Amino acid sequence: MAIHHFKLQGDFIELNVLLKLLALAHSGGGAKALIAEGAVRVDGAVETRVRRKLREGCVVRVGDEEIRVLVDHSPGSETPGRAPIDDAEPRREANATKPAPRKRRVAATAPSAPPPWERTAGKPAR
Repeated sequence: MAIHHFKLQGDFIELNVLLKLLALAHSGGGAKALIAEGAVRVDGAVETRVRRKLREGCVVRVGDEEIRVLVDHSPGSETPGRAPIDDAEPRREANATKPAPRKRRVAATAPSAPPPWERTAGKPAR
């Protein structure tokens, strides 16, 4: 049995993504098929949810492969693209001024002939 240690870089990882990252499934469809067959166990129970969120301490088994999910505590291991709460951009207040709505432009049209029910038999259409 091979034991792998997977270090999280965020709060969780989805089961199908983990299987793809560790090359236990060739694609997303392959990961989904493995899970649907019942070949994947999480913490000892058969798991059928494709997007099951795996957090620190979860143990995943696929065949004779075991993956232990750990948290990466090294400096600079925050989730990429995610700013810390202190540096986040402040939210807009509900009463803040909003830009004025744009005016719609209506295309100018040439006068057209009246509809057939307004035409009279003796007079030509305009």
